[in-house]
Amino acid sequence: MTACIRLVVAAFCAVAAIGLTAAPAGAVKVTAGGQHSCALKDNSRVVCWGADDYGQSSPPKARFVSVSAGEYHTCGVVKKSRKLRCWGRNDYGETDAPKGKFRSVSAAYYVTCALRANGRVACFGYGFYGVDDPPSRTFKSIHAHAYGEHACGVLLSGKALCWGDNDYGKGDEPGGKFRSVQTGAYHACGIRPNSRVKCWGYDGGYGELGPPAGKVRAVSLGYYVTCAIKRNRKLDCFGYDSYGVDQEPPGKYRSISLGEEHACAVRTNGRVRCWGDNGDGETDVPPGIK
Repeated sequence: MTACIRLVVAAFCAVAAIGLTAAPAGAVKVTAGGQHSCALKDNSRVVCWGADDYGQSSPPKARFVSVSAGEYHTCGVVKKSRKLRCWGRNDYGETDAPKGKFRSVSAAYYVTCALRANGRVACFGYGFYGVDDPPSRTFKSIHAHAYGEHACGVLLSGKALCWGDNDYGKGDEPGGKFRSVQTGAYHACGIRPNSRVKCWGYDGGYGELGPPAGKVRAVSLGYYVTCAIKRNRKLDCFGYDSYGVDQEPPGKYRSISLGEEHACAVRTNGRVRCWGDNGDGETDVPPGIK
């Protein structure tokens, strides 16, 4: 009888262990590009969905620490080697990753910018208005939007610095210190050390420069819309988008990214929610992280 019980217990534990191993990994971060989206899962794997006509939604089987979806291509920083891997359209060398070790990457239209391990920025591909020619400074973080023509970053001093197109003053970064900076198509926003948001650039009368009331955890920008994750982890979107990106879904979130005409966010439970334009399936979140 005792032996039988032991066998039953062992069998139950084995089944439980198999169930735990097979459980789908949740998402840690999400990135929305032109007409595709990608998520970095908590097992460091990348999954993408949406347009794949150039292979932008077909990531290599590697583990990553950073991933960014551009207009027609995607890039990531490999976890073990810290090297760059890019896939998708390569008309101007935007997927010809340079050698070296990197912290993060930001894919834009026909250009990609990445932050090296030493804090210097390397951009490759074709950048409108000189976005492919970053300043020779040391940064803590950088960002370039999938459809944008400018990029911004946070220097070691905490000050923001932008380069590339400066129409509508989107490259006229304000003074003071920032924790992070995000760019959109025509504007930029930064989070101050006190968790307040400061935006600059084009205001088409839709209120995309906000800022939202209160403190925030994260912010992301699109065309004429901005979305923030507030301290209570709820979303607050302001501005206008014809595909409804400005209509934030309910729930609590830990990561958000606005692409060309759609947005995706990661809930606190690791599930992903996308909304907005779905012409190529860019908001059809795949099973396992939905």
